[in-house]
Amino acid sequence: MNESTKKQKWIAKERERLLKEHHDYLDVIRKNEDYIQNNLWQIGLLHAPIRTLTNQYAFFKDHDFDDDQIEIMSACTGERTDMNPEHTLYCEIKFGMKVLRKEQERLSNQIIEYRQQLKKRGDVGESYKLFLRLSDDQVLSKKYDKLNEVNKNVK
Repeated sequence: MNESTKKQKWIAKERERLLKEHHDYLDVIRKNEDYIQNNLWQIGLLHAPIRTLTNQYAFFKDHDFDDDQIEIMSACTGERTDMNPEHTLYCEIKFGMKVLRKEQERLSNQIIEYRQQLKKRGDVGESYKLFLRLSDDQVLSKKYDKLNEVNKNVK
């Protein structure tokens, strides 16, 4: 097999590999965009419970309760009425808010990670431009010649 035919086959094979790399990246874009949309939706869903807990937090923090209310709270917390059960509920609400905010933060950090993965090749158009640039006949020919020269030097 002459050198020209080998080179043509290598260029065709390399172009196929580059095209597959582009298509694989398109799958990553679609997958990551779905994850990002899902995380944004979940972050939005967490706003309502956080708002509700914030209102409850403000209520428990700034409210003076009568004995009947303290007795009901005591039954809910399992504490004696003289142990300040409203403070326990206040702390549990505060903890619940913290947990929900941490979840929002975790989802936000995942969005950042998904976006970082998409910086590798950019959006669909940028990825295609990269494919076109890398799969150009002259670029592939020079790459083949360079690899061939390195192989000759190694032998």
